[in-house]
Amino acid sequence: TDELPNGFQAVLPPNTEVLGVQTQKDGTIIADFSPEFKQYRAEDEIKVFQAVTWTLTQFDNVTKVKIRINGKDLASMPVNKAQIGDGLTRDDGINFDKGDIVDIMNSRPVTLYYVSQGEMGDTYYVPVTTRISNAETDSYSAIVNELVKGPSEYSNLVSDFGTDTKLVSQPVFKGGKLVLNFNDGIYGNIAKN
Repeated sequence: TDELPNGFQAVLPPNTEVLGVQTQKDGTIIADFSPEFKQYRAEDEIKVFQAVTWTLTQFDNVTKVKIRINGKDLASMPVNKAQIGDGLTRDDGINFDKGDIVDIMNSRPVTLYYVSQGEMGDTYYVPVTTRISNAETDSYSAIVNELVKGPSEYSNLVSDFGTDTKLVSQPVFKGGKLVLNFNDGIYGNIAKN
C-alpha cells in the first residue's frame, strides 16, 4: 500500500500471499493464492478479479486467468460467488461505466482510457469498459465517438478530448496503423488562441 500512488488503494486483502503462478501453453495463467484471499469486502469482489485479471494478462503470452486458493480451482469467487468459469479474460472488462444502459445482448464491450488526477497532481489513465451497439458497423468510429463523449457523469474521470471534437472522415486502418482525421476541436483551447 505504501508504494501505491495517492488516490489508489489495494483491493487484495492484507496478508494475501501468492503461493504459485503457472503459465500453460494455451495462454492460461493459474494464480494460486493463500486463504487470506477470501477475506475481501463483498463490494470489492469485481474489483478483485478485475485487478488480478488485468495484471496477469498484461503479458503477451497470457490470455486467460484461472484462480486457485490453496491449490483448489475456483469456479466462482468466494464471497459473492461471481462466476469465473474456466477463466477470466480482458474481455470481461474493467471499471464498468455505469452511465447509459446498453442492451447487453446487442452490444459489445470496449475498453477506453480516461484521465484522472491523483492527490499530488499526478495524471494517470484509467481503463473503463463500456458497451457499443452491435448496430455500429464502423467499430473505429464508434470507439472514438465514445472516447470523445467521455465517461459517465457518475465518474470522477475526464476525457482528453473536448466535447466539440469530431471525426471528419471515416478512420482508415492500413499497414497496422489507424489514421484518424479530426476537426479543429481536437486542439481544444489551443486552437482558439
